Amino acid sequence: MSIADKFYALQAEIDSAVEEREREHARQLEAKRRAERDAEEREQAWQDSREGRDEQAAKDLWESSTLRLGHYEDDEED
Repeated sequence: MSIADKFYALQAEIDSAVEEREREHARQLEAKRRAERDAEEREQAWQDSREGRDEQAAKDLWESSTLRLGHYEDDEED
């Protein structure tokens, strides 16, 4: 094997290693993006559920205060 052949073989190995490293880096970036997107979706779902709970709690409070008010009004009529 000539020096040129050894050089080209070595260059091919280097190119292959660089390409593999670039693919691995791209996979890592994609995994990071997916994790960030999933975290944002979980945060949004948590916020949505919290807002839903807050809204439901406000409705429940309104209904219970309205019922109590209605109960007091009934007592006053007696």
